[in-house]
Parts: sequence; structure tokens; C-alpha cells
Amino acid sequence: MKPLAQSTTSTSAIADEAESQGFFLASILLDVLETLRSRGISAEAIGRALDLDLDSLLADPNGWVPIPVLENVLRQALVLFPDPLMGLHASQSESDAAFGVLGYLNQTCATLQEVFTAKTRYERLVSDMGSTSLRQEPGVVFCCWDCNALDPVFVRHATEFLLGQWLRHIHSIREQKEGLLLRVHFRHAPPENLQLLKEYESIFACPVYFNQPESALVVPTPVMTLRLRNPNPGLQATLERHAHLLLSERDTAPSLINQIRSRLRVLLMEGSISRDHLAEELGISSRHLHRQLQKAGSSYRELVDDIRIELAKALLQDNSLTVDAISRRLNFKEGPSFSRWFREMTGQTPGEYRRQLQTSAP
Repeated sequence: MKPLAQSTTSTSAIADEAESQGFFLASILLDVLETLRSRGISAEAIGRALDLDLDSLLADPNGWVPIPVLENVLRQALVLFPDPLMGLHASQSESDAAFGVLGYLNQTCATLQEVFTAKTRYERLVSDMGSTSLRQEPGVVFCCWDCNALDPVFVRHATEFLLGQWLRHIHSIREQKEGLLLRVHFRHAPPENLQLLKEYESIFACPVYFNQPESALVVPTPVMTLRLRNPNPGLQATLERHAHLLLSERDTAPSLINQIRSRLRVLLMEGSISRDHLAEELGISSRHLHRQLQKAGSSYRELVDDIRIELAKALLQDNSLTVDAISRRLNFKEGPSFSRWFREMTGQTPGEYRRQLQTSAP
């Protein structure tokens, strides 16, 4: 990923931002681009303007994309479609599916309390973009979100999007329809066009305040325990176990490493396996990539071999593929070099491994 031509952000600055701000699920970027398409904004035009390979970025919906990519996509979208409330408007059409297992888990919860408990516990499965928290005062609960991105334009739209998206949960309360949301607070300033304040209040159906200490939905305490429309305790327990497992599998600094592995899988199958190319795709410098792999106790060569053997074993399960065809897919110049490498990695030739699979199959 290259920085915007009109931006003053350097490559090293983007690297620092990617490390400090974190990453988000590629499925969110896919959903954002679909929403922009519905408004007549070409995702392909955005990709060309930013020099982004969108097909590669979105090849794995569960992969990780650096937050600066989303910041640049938003800024380019605002150039093509200057909507001062783009984030808030997008929140009214986005689906929970973009948020992965957390989105589905939220749909099964019985109360708002369960919804926000799940968000605070598992939101790292979706992104490192910000943090959700609950704060209580007499008679009210503040459902807060704090965005840790650096671009103030992005922070504004991201915050308005997320709080607007949270309205879905409030609207799914079945026991009561009035007095569910007392007010909405935003840390950022009000829009320059004060006529837009009416639209905020129309969407949230309550007073909206700006320049507040925190961005939050403020609800009466009893509302947190009202029943939602379609609770599913059995599915909720299953999804929560899955979310817990996914969370436990993440490293202490997982985002960049997961993103590296996800991008490298795609690049290997495309035949583009240079370290410089991978670093450019991630929007970081080759030196920064090397340092991060060192921190994780690995190297670029080890990571390539690790993912290559994973892909090779998967491809060898398809008996319609010859060893030569598999070697070409994995960017080996010829079949014998692939066979020698595979034997060094596993102690078996590809043919021996394939025969073992056949004899052990039921």
C-alpha cells in the first residue's frame, strides 16, 4: 500500500501509525466498499487513486488490514462524495456480518448488558481501532467508545458510524419503545453546518451533544436489562466459546503478525514473494517488517517456508493436481526443486506424503 499522492504522510509515518493504531478485519473494508458502491462511488476508482490492490487486500475476509488503509479510503471517498455525515449515514445500512463472530454473537444476546459485555471482551477480534467501555452514574449507563486512530477526520466518521450502528441493538428491544436512549455524546466538535444537527437528532431520536469528555450512548440503567428481540442462548454459548478460542489464539501483539501471514498466503499463490513487495502491500517499510518478525521470534524466510508447507500439504490432498502443478503454484521454478525442499521440511517426498494421506483416509 502506498500513501496518497496528495498526502504529506511519509512511508515511515504510515509504518508507525500501522503499529500504534493496529488493524481491522478485511470484511469491514469489503462492507465499506459495498456501501460506497450503493452511493455511486466506485471502489475500483478508490483503489486506483490510492494505488491499492483491492482484490489482494480482500482475498481473505478474515485477514487483517492496517487502519491507515481505511483512513485513506475514507478521505478518498469524501473527495468523490463529500458527505459531512458519511460515517453516520453508513451506519444505517451496514450489516453485523462484517464484524465477524462478534457481529453474530451480538445478535444472540438477550440484553444490552450482554451485548456490551461481549463487545468489551471480544472487540479485539474485529479491530484494534478503539475500545468499548461501560460507565455508570446514578440512574444512567454510558456506553462509550474511544477511537485510537490519529486522523481527526477518520476519528469523527468512525465514531459516528459505530455509535450509529449501536442503535441496532437499542431498536431490537421488544419490551419498551420509548425512553430507551436519553442522549448521545460526541468528543468531537459539532459540524460546521449547524443545520446538520437536526439530522443527528432525527437519526438518534434524542438530544445530541458535542465537545463532551467521551463519545457515548447514554441510556437509563433499567434499559440495560430489557429483553432483546431474538435471544438465542444455545447459539450464544457456542459463539462465545468460539470467540474465546479465537481470542486465546492471538499473540500479545497479534495484529501485524496475523496480517503478515494473511497477506503472504495470497502473495505466495500470486507468485510475488519478495520481502519488499510484502512490506509495500502492508504499508510499512521492509526494515520495519524485519524488526516485527524478529520480535515475534521469526524471520521472513522461516515464515515463507512455514506458509508454503501449509499450502503444499493442502494442495497435495487434491489428487487432480500433479506435483509439477503444485510446485508452480508455490512459485518453484521446477518440480524437482519443490520435491527436494518438501523432503527437507517434512522428511518425505511429495509422492510419499500423498500416498500416506491415501492409506490413512477412511
